[in-house]
Amino acid sequence: VRDGDTVSIDAAEYVDCATWTRHNLLLRGVGGFAHVRDKSCGGKAIWIVQGRNTVIENIEFSGATVVDKNGAGIRQEGTNLLVRRCFFHDNENGILSGADPASTIIVDSSEFADNGYGDGYSHNMYIGHVGAFFLRHSLTHRARVGHNVKSRANETHILYNRISNEATGTASRDIDVPNGGILVVLGNVIQHGPQTQNSNLCGYGLEGLTNPLHRVVFASNTLVTQRTAGTFLALPSSGTDSLLLFNNLFVGAATMLGGSAAVIDSGGNLLLKSISSAGFSDAAAYDYQLTAASPAVNYGVGPPTQMLTPSYEYRY
Repeated sequence: VRDGDTVSIDAAEYVDCATWTRHNLLLRGVGGFAHVRDKSCGGKAIWIVQGRNTVIENIEFSGATVVDKNGAGIRQEGTNLLVRRCFFHDNENGILSGADPASTIIVDSSEFADNGYGDGYSHNMYIGHVGAFFLRHSLTHRARVGHNVKSRANETHILYNRISNEATGTASRDIDVPNGGILVVLGNVIQHGPQTQNSNLCGYGLEGLTNPLHRVVFASNTLVTQRTAGTFLALPSSGTDSLLLFNNLFVGAATMLGGSAAVIDSGGNLLLKSISSAGFSDAAAYDYQLTAASPAVNYGVGPPTQMLTPSYEYRY
């Protein structure tokens, strides 16, 4: 393989692993998912990506286990990664990245399910101290004890995803951004199940606000918890510069906001304490589309900035 190559892999199962060192590669499954499983390279991952500007699409990763209990479908060690239409399941980590402030990691139209060793230190995805992380148009659910999304990036953008635990998932938080930074959570459907390990759905800066800038945008999300207590969005007691909180539907027995920010601008948020009162189409099946009788219909307000207007919505 040389810099700039396209590597096409026929849809099939491969008990194999690889370390990719070249730059500007497109690695893709053809005719469906190319399923790589049950073997790890370098004590790290099924695929170790060390080159720059790698694009990976139509690959299924499963069964990554290593001695350190953090085997990943993809271990990202290079600069810049785009993962598109991939499936990560039953690994100790789905994606695990190193620290590279020059790197941007994008995950688009992919699924993460049942990843995690079960010790709370491994997750559906664990993004290290990179410049920016974008998760969009994806499904991440039922992480084993760890988080459905964990990011230490300077900027984290969670856009138009379904993030859930369903009835049996044991994940801790649905979103965990432990070192702060810029966080944008826009247009997501987030469900916190009864078996989850943490009563908070989304945590920000709870391990110390060490990233530059501490700004949170949280808008046009539907959040549902089946726990009997907790917090939908948990911030530190101090240190967060600003919070824009607009047009979110919070459903369940939890507090809307924990902690505080120096500047808070909010509007159009609706908190309903029972799922039965939300007017969902089929809450038991996690279909949170609104019926005409829902009190959330026309409840929102015009946001103060165009960036808070969603471009998509989750379709059940």
